[in-house]
Amino acid sequence: MRANVLLPLMIVLGQILGGCTVLSDDESVVAASARLEERRALFDQPYIDPLTRYLETHGDDPRYADVLTAILVERDRRCAAIADEYTQRPVNRETLARYRRGYLYSCPADVNAFHARVRAQDASRAATASQPEEEPESEEMEEVEGAQDSGALDASVASLAERDKRVEESLERRQRNDCYLLFTIRNLGEAREACREPAEQGDARAQRHMGSMAEIKGDRQEAVRWYRRAVDNGDAKAGERLAALTGSGLDVETKDADTKDTDTEDADIEDAE
Repeated sequence: MRANVLLPLMIVLGQILGGCTVLSDDESVVAASARLEERRALFDQPYIDPLTRYLETHGDDPRYADVLTAILVERDRRCAAIADEYTQRPVNRETLARYRRGYLYSCPADVNAFHARVRAQDASRAATASQPEEEPESEEMEEVEGAQDSGALDASVASLAERDKRVEESLERRQRNDCYLLFTIRNLGEAREACREPAEQGDARAQRHMGSMAEIKGDRQEAVRWYRRAVDNGDAKAGERLAALTGSGLDVETKDADTKDTDTEDADIEDAE
């Protein structure tokens, strides 16, 4: 009797659970379709910055790995096309200012390369701009002109230093985001190179990624070293991996709330083991 009652209940429960599974699969298909539509919309519009913003927004989310690679390639292709265009333009500060205004956010390395060309040309002009010396009208006038030239030079140097700082900040931001993105799409060879510098400079997420890649490679000592540095910078997920490796319990407050990639990191590490 009891078996006759339990069997229908088990069948109904199986149907319910089966329906939930189908629903979950359907949701995954819908989400994947939505990401493909987002990619299509990005490719259909002509600007570069929307691609960069999308990469920065989703570059640390493994669910987007299926579209991130294509968007990264397209963003870099557009930056390269703009760089080729600027090789045909006059190498001067006006062109540099235009290049910087339009493309520093998405293409900082290309803007920096053009900036280097401008600096080299300025230095070449300064070296060859030798004018015949004329008799100064007076020592006082010579001093005034020297002071004016010095003041203009100081202002130019200060302005250049400020612009250089903006370029450096953009390059650092780009490298950090490339680190997160390349790790997410599992391009670990390039991720290792992209993550090393921000990790050395104290970026906790980059340090955690360096630890994960060392662990995947089987270098336990290197993994522990990077995880400890990430933990020191407040990364709780690195603390979990460190505890798993060393068997020590850690209670770490995180400074990095965006840790959606950690489950995928753990899965990769378990696969490697």
